[in-house]
Amino acid sequence: MSKTNRRYRTPNLPASAYSAPAAAAQPAPVSAKAPSAAAAARALPVLNKTAWQDEYSDVMGDLKRTGVIAGVLLLAMVALSFFLR
Repeated sequence: MSKTNRRYRTPNLPASAYSAPAAAAQPAPVSAKAPSAAAAARALPVLNKTAWQDEYSDVMGDLKRTGVIAGVLLLAMVALSFFLR
């Protein structure tokens, strides 16, 4: 086997991951009291349910099309199994 060239590999991350603010990279100061619920809610990333649907709509279409083709081919194989014994 040939040696793989690892020099051109890049991580599969969105462009926004590279432009993170410097304040987010620094750890928060440690306090003795527990954080409030509002502070905890701000710390968690908000997942927009439609964001992934908008981004992967073409992938979902391809998966549906692949499923239909696989189903048709499976039915064709079953039908042919009765004739080609």
